[in-house]
Amino acid sequence: MNQEPELIDLFAMFIVQGLLTAEVVDEYSNEHVAEIAYRAANAMMIERKNWIGKHND
Repeated sequence: MNQEPELIDLFAMFIVQGLLTAEVVDEYSNEHVAEIAYRAANAMMIERKNWIGKHND
């Protein structure tokens, strides 16, 4: 499966939006928030790959 950079960026964007909405990021730097978002987005990409692999049989 090809890596989809646009998809991981969308996942990260939604994660950041959720963090900002929950107001849990006040004490963190922008860089730290971005790192958290991309780590979570990467985990989502891994799970997406696993889910697609299981359901393409």
